[in-house]
Amino acid sequence: MIEHRKLAIPAIFILILGGVISFFLAFTFYPEKHVNVSIDGKCYELIDNANEKYQKLVASNRLQILKMQIKYIELKDAKVPVLMTGYEDMMDDFYKNTILR
Repeated sequence: MIEHRKLAIPAIFILILGGVISFFLAFTFYPEKHVNVSIDGKCYELIDNANEKYQKLVASNRLQILKMQIKYIELKDAKVPVLMTGYEDMMDDFYKNTILR
């Protein structure tokens, strides 16, 4: 007959080791870039391509707001400090279309 007490410690060790390995496998396969977005009261998790499109949409929205704010400055010679973040190509387009006019 098998003694269960002799199997308990190796079984516990194997279960702990299996849990640690499973955790690290799941953690490494989870996509790194993701964002939670609330749209119409519902929460969505955007990953990979959807996250990239959402970030471009947010950057485009911020650029449009900055363009509108600059448009309504009354003094043509006024200097306005602007701090912006975004993708490099969008920043170049904004700089070319707005600043050099």
